[in-house]
Amino acid sequence: MKENKTTNETGNNPETEQEKEVLPSFFQTLKTSTSKPLPNREVLEYNIMHSAPVKTNTEGYRSMTKVDKRTAEDIKHRLPCITPSVQLKGSSKKLTDFRKETYWLMLDYDDVPPKNIAALRQKARKIPFTMVFYITVSGKGFRILLRYMRPEGCNLTATELHLLAIRKAMSMYDKLLGISSDKQCQDMV
Repeated sequence: MKENKTTNETGNNPETEQEKEVLPSFFQTLKTSTSKPLPNREVLEYNIMHSAPVKTNTEGYRSMTKVDKRTAEDIKHRLPCITPSVQLKGSSKKLTDFRKETYWLMLDYDDVPPKNIAALRQKARKIPFTMVFYITVSGKGFRILLRYMRPEGCNLTATELHLLAIRKAMSMYDKLLGISSDKQCQDMV
């Protein structure tokens, strides 16, 4: 008989759930068009939030914005990126290279006073759908990665379901956080 493992609030074993999870495509830089597979969510979080290149380029970008905007943008383009909602085949960042839907969403909040971010992080982390909260390269905004599920019997296409889910998430998070997300960020890629 198999040993029962701890379950999360959804009643699923987080280890098994993590193993089955389809991860977003990861790109070494914003300019890179070939994605690199990632083994798990922890590696993804490290690569987009804590790695040495991210720290160095973030600091460089923030200091350079006061000196030269073009150079700052060049530094920004050295940062890694992901396509949260889609796992791509690996050779482009276009929907035509679609491999699988991840059931992840990314909400983008811009122009947030840095002094307010810590309190908003606490609020966001209390929302059960929140997986990752990170501060943007500018230091004046943040992003939230969250999950959704395909309902049983749902006949919507991947893009239709994504659009429905992201609009619902934007509405819910905006209301709970008391600020507005960037409504331009609704595409799958």
